[in-house]
Amino acid sequence: MPKRTQESTSPVVVAIQAEAKRRKLTAYGLAKATGLRIQTMQRLLAGQGSPTIATLDAVAGALGRTVTLKRSR
Repeated sequence: MPKRTQESTSPVVVAIQAEAKRRKLTAYGLAKATGLRIQTMQRLLAGQGSPTIATLDAVAGALGRTVTLKRSR
């Protein structure tokens, strides 16, 4: 699978990456805080795969953030 560039990575994932970096959280730290697998966090922080809404919600919660879904028009 080709690596994603910053331009092709979801803005939500980019925001999570930035907040995790700001808080100096590793994939291990996020996995521990969310109860999710370390491999899931490694893929998320690397911009790989397509995280589920549940995964994004768990990570956002661990970072003190929320995920809001908006209806498209």
